[in-house]
Amino acid sequence: MKSDDFKTIFRAAFDDPPRWRNWFFSEVACDEAQIRTLPDRDGHPSAAMLMQPYAFRFHGAELRSEYISCVATLPAARSQGLATRLMEQSLADAAARGVALCELIPADDALYGFYRRSGFAPVFYAREDRYTALHRFDCAAGQLTAPSYDILHRLETRLGCGVLHSAADYSHILADMAIDGGDICLAARDGSREAILFAVADSGGVRVKCMLADSEGVAMTVLAALRQHVGDAPLRVLRPADGGGVIRRSGMARILRPADLLAAVAAAHPGLRVTVSLRDSLLPANDGLYTIADGRCAVDRGAAGRHADLDVDTTVLADILFGTHRTGNIVGIPSRRPFMALMLD
Repeated sequence: MKSDDFKTIFRAAFDDPPRWRNWFFSEVACDEAQIRTLPDRDGHPSAAMLMQPYAFRFHGAELRSEYISCVATLPAARSQGLATRLMEQSLADAAARGVALCELIPADDALYGFYRRSGFAPVFYAREDRYTALHRFDCAAGQLTAPSYDILHRLETRLGCGVLHSAADYSHILADMAIDGGDICLAARDGSREAILFAVADSGGVRVKCMLADSEGVAMTVLAALRQHVGDAPLRVLRPADGGGVIRRSGMARILRPADLLAAVAAAHPGLRVTVSLRDSLLPANDGLYTIADGRCAVDRGAAGRHADLDVDTTVLADILFGTHRTGNIVGIPSRRPFMALMLD
């Protein structure tokens, strides 16, 4: 069974604690339809990865996406290109199944270049705020309320661009955090404005894995409550990169069906008129001339390379579509910076 092969490869590649690993195998990596494996030259399954479905909100549309994790190769089968082959086969299969894009979080900075070769672009960024014991969050507004999946879903939807979690994902997030060493989840409301945060303790203090909020006042309410929970411990808070603070890259995306994303842009901006000549060395079916006009995106598959407003490959297209508004202003296509958090990384 693929699940048994996946477990073998996972155990050989990663040193996660047995308690977490047992939970992961029984609750998360338990759907064989999401497991991908590849044999070595002798026919033994030696490379594996997990591809989990997520909705992705983009310009008002919800597109199909898949999150890639646990990319691994047995030690004896490394340096044979198995991970690259498995990645490319899996991306082609996902595109054929109607998946618009895939996301992942590289395990370390050195892997950003590796995934770029398969067409991934570093489009996910997070703002990192740090607070010492001197911060007391005096400008808090609103009242604490019981955290829930509904609050998370509303905030992710209002955020406007990025991965949307399901109710099952929410349960997995809390279980994962509990095993990591604490499942502090806090929420607040100020009228129609809401905030939620997810925090765990680590060696440097307390790490807020994600905080979403409609306003700074309600954000300060959940941070003030967190301060009461953890005392004077330093706080490191990750939140959407919406200006201010330290911005760091936090993940990559690979466009698989550019027509789906450009159609969403066209529908949201019916006055937009632009042509894109697109190239995709891995998925040549994406090659063509994309014309956005009158709220629609038309594709001429045989016209790649013709004169167009933009002549790019899919990696550069991802840089544009998921860039800052300044990028969009330069190239003439509305850009939206996406957000992704609380993923298995």
